[in-house]
Amino acid sequence: MTSSQMVMQRYCSGHGQSLSRLQSRCLAGKKQHVLKRSCICGSLGKNEDFVGDPVVKPAKDFRGDLQNISDKNQLQTILASAISAEDYLLAGAIRDRLEQVMGGRPGRIDWASLDLPEWLSDRLERLGYKFPTEIQRRAASVLLGEYDATIQSETGSGKTLSFLVPILARMLYAPDIFPDDLLGPQAIVVVPTMELGVQICLLAYRLFGGSLSQGQPGNEANMFTYTGPKGIQVRGLLNKEEIVMSKGTPYLSATHLLVATPEALMEVYTGEDRLPLLDYLRILCIDEFDECLKSSSEATMLLLSCAAKNSTFGSKPQVVLVGATLSSDQVSLAVSSGWLVDPISIQVGETGSIPTGLKHRFIVCDSSRRLTTLVRMLRLDLELQQAEKSQVRTIVFARSPEDAAQFVEPLRSALWSEHNISLLLPPGSPLPSPAAGSNENRLQGAMEGSRELPRSNPADPETAAAASHELAGSTPFSATDSIHALLSFRDKKSSLLVCTSSAARGLDLPAVSHVYNLGMPPDAPQYLHRAGRAGRIGSTTGGTITSIIHPEDVTSFMALMEQLKLQPEELSYDTLGAPLLHADDVNGSNEKGYEKLRKGLEDIFNLM
Repeated sequence: MTSSQMVMQRYCSGHGQSLSRLQSRCLAGKKQHVLKRSCICGSLGKNEDFVGDPVVKPAKDFRGDLQNISDKNQLQTILASAISAEDYLLAGAIRDRLEQVMGGRPGRIDWASLDLPEWLSDRLERLGYKFPTEIQRRAASVLLGEYDATIQSETGSGKTLSFLVPILARMLYAPDIFPDDLLGPQAIVVVPTMELGVQICLLAYRLFGGSLSQGQPGNEANMFTYTGPKGIQVRGLLNKEEIVMSKGTPYLSATHLLVATPEALMEVYTGEDRLPLLDYLRILCIDEFDECLKSSSEATMLLLSCAAKNSTFGSKPQVVLVGATLSSDQVSLAVSSGWLVDPISIQVGETGSIPTGLKHRFIVCDSSRRLTTLVRMLRLDLELQQAEKSQVRTIVFARSPEDAAQFVEPLRSALWSEHNISLLLPPGSPLPSPAAGSNENRLQGAMEGSRELPRSNPADPETAAAASHELAGSTPFSATDSIHALLSFRDKKSSLLVCTSSAARGLDLPAVSHVYNLGMPPDAPQYLHRAGRAGRIGSTTGGTITSIIHPEDVTSFMALMEQLKLQPEELSYDTLGAPLLHADDVNGSNEKGYEKLRKGLEDIFNLM
């Protein structure tokens, strides 16, 4: 079973729904679109579809602060919340504020105004996407008009639906074409990472009637309310297992929408027993195009060239390039190479912009104190958020997979009562085996009455088992491990995600309140994408971005901040709240004081 299938099976609602066919019958009829070339302007809102209760403030809490809010993502979220609460006076005030921020008065703010099929508009609303966002509105008329395009807006603004919704609206369904008559996918979405691909597969799966409700009662988006086309297949080509399956089994037959990485797609398309994945293509979308060019340059350029030349329909498919940090040079390359023909640029905000509602800060410390600094700051975040009665959900970006794997266990030990921690690494990353001479073992042997350090909350056996498996050291980090970690954080079973730069692109994780860079971010785009995991549409918690940097990196970091037009706050190590070990703990003479002292010493020793 593939990673994509495993995830869908885990979340299927249990009504006999097949993994290979989301429904068993086909819907007759197809809605034609007559669209203008001009872009739609305006500003809109959307409710994020969270698993569980979202950590957001009610819209009424912002009634007196609207004039102080200039973050477009936050304003669109509050607008959707106000309309859902039927507070139309507040919604009108938010609309006026959006008009001031965006410089234009919005028109209609519903999905039906975009000339989508009725089933698709209904499905979006039932999934919780009450209104299209600004970038979604502007992209709809262009993509439905079958023009080549580039889509660019800040992180967290809803770019995935801006291309996915028009793709689903443009594809042909029965009776125009039946699944068994498909000789190749109608649409392909190319992504730089497996994790982003799984996220898009699951979103398309839900739009086509699939359910991820996990048995929650009263779900408006259950399969029985779905009125769209049936018998639709959404497939992923994202790892080695799926590549093997595509060559030896009918895994990709009768596929409507394929989500793939550049390397996997080209291996199947150009290798032995090649499949005609690009020959019958109507739409090709490359998400995070700049990252695909950077990490998979040869495969990305080859697939674009093949798609432009090998179409059975006599003309190249519609090509859409998407990203928050697309450069003019990259777009020029696509035009000069013939991949894009007379493209329309769809852009909201400035190139490389960061949501204005985020707070940026940094602290300077040497390598020996970076983990103790991180733990103290994480505890301080918890104290501040508890005072505000809001939840802390944190992402920590490590410098490398090896770095992340090494320090996640000391973090688990120090924070087991405060955070459930997940580790997300690129598939294939090596995991270290606990060494006999590790700090932990040396400390335990040196202390009288030592005990095994906790790996996770002992009250949660499932989390503890997952924690011990993640760092067992017997096998490399697998695709299944990545998906488990991602979904654990998304479903709020864990509150702190340790990851690498590969998780910075496109992942839409709910209500992230804090992002940490454990070390100097590589460049401006990386900082932007990491910061963009917080402050996304659907969350009114804002977000705090913290960088823990070495003294030698201060000059480079400040130059990076100047490039991004940010003015971060510098923190002092002495202002980070309670130290890991108090003076009172040292003087403790009773059993409780001894345990507290020993735990403090353990934490300090393991975090060094």
